[in-house]
Amino acid sequence: MSTPVPQTNTRTNTLAAIALVLGFIFPLLAIPVGHVARRQIARTGEGGDALALIGLIFGYFWLIVLVIALGLVVAQVVST
Repeated sequence: MSTPVPQTNTRTNTLAAIALVLGFIFPLLAIPVGHVARRQIARTGEGGDALALIGLIFGYFWLIVLVIALGLVVAQVVST
């Protein structure tokens, strides 16, 4: 008797690929899209988790840069 082979889904999640592209073009949009993609990947077993994660990393990186830049601008305006 043979052991059943677990099926794996070899498709790449579309939103994961979109999150990666958005990470380069519109990084702040990559954050919600990346989270949705990772949730779908966990539920369906599709591939692309690394793509979604990279999109999230770029998105959060640019969010932090934006917050720091705005903080510096506000500090400059307040100090003058």
